[in-house]
Amino acid sequence: MRRATRSSQVERLLNLCDDLQRLSARMRDPELGREQRSRLRSMSRRKIALLTRDLRAIRQRGPLAQVMKQYRLTPQDFLVLAHLLQRHLRAEDPAVQGRVLLSAVFETSFEVLTGLDLLRDESPLRASGLIIVDDDEEHPDDLLEARFRISEDAVNAFRDEVV
Repeated sequence: MRRATRSSQVERLLNLCDDLQRLSARMRDPELGREQRSRLRSMSRRKIALLTRDLRAIRQRGPLAQVMKQYRLTPQDFLVLAHLLQRHLRAEDPAVQGRVLLSAVFETSFEVLTGLDLLRDESPLRASGLIIVDDDEEHPDDLLEARFRISEDAVNAFRDEVV
């Protein structure tokens, strides 16, 4: 697959993740009506379906595709990774607390609770070294309090896909 094609696929994936983050932020608005929240949930489900489909398409070639295939990353794994990439690129402090990270990816408390598995040491994201616990963290055992960031290797894999 040509690099330009892979680059446009990665761009589409990251744009979908950005859209999902914006939808998630809008759904957390306490003033949001029931009908609006329901409409936003439907939009979110459609975008996750698109993300799932597009992730399957990118698992062909390239550094990112190799890691995704080797560690069998799920759409939720990719959403966590994309959120941390966005933090790395746009925030002064690229590390984010586990609870904030999971709240950006999941909608309900139950989903956040089950999503804790994404941050455990043995999870594909941590076992592969794609995300790491911030070095100066005081409470690395409490996944909700621990601060996570994307690894330089993961940033380089994204960069290699688009450059």
